Amino acid sequence: MQLCCFCLVALIPLAACSQMKTITWREQVKLSDGQIIVVERTATFRNVYAGGTGNGWLFQRERIKAVLPPLNKEVVWEGGLEPLAIDVAKNGEIYLVAIAETSQGQEEYSIGDTRHAAFKFSGSGQWIRTPVESVPHEIHPNLLIDRVTLFIDHGYSASTVVDLSLKEKLNAAIFTKSYKSWPTK
Repeated sequence: MQLCCFCLVALIPLAACSQMKTITWREQVKLSDGQIIVVERTATFRNVYAGGTGNGWLFQRERIKAVLPPLNKEVVWEGGLEPLAIDVAKNGEIYLVAIAETSQGQEEYSIGDTRHAAFKFSGSGQWIRTPVESVPHEIHPNLLIDRVTLFIDHGYSASTVVDLSLKEKLNAAIFTKSYKSWPTK
């Protein structure tokens, strides 16, 4: 009996580990000036029960790493929001716009009903929160949105760079307006 209880207790951490999935991939990103760069992204999801549809994957955190002009040095952002765009404005400032996928993300970043947050990369290497409405109009969503369908549901190899045409096709299937734009001035 004690051995049986020990086995059950020992298996609990293993079951918890299988409830998380982390995916790392690279994708082509077209900047507002037409340049194409490759970024590296890592997203973590938690397995959740999704009602009548069975299990699903709930976004937890993401990390994005890119070498962007004009700095030509690596910038990294990490947080509990889903990035929609990373780009360089005409004046050379680097912006990242993201959306809260979960109430946890909304609380962590004190995000209101729009669910969007914007960040500007400072010269000291930090991301500074900035009003979404201040993001220059030339910056639009340019990142892959539906990672679960591509990598988990369809088993696309994360070792292959997601090119612009595949990303455009996948993102076109997203009908929610909040993923295609954010509040502007």
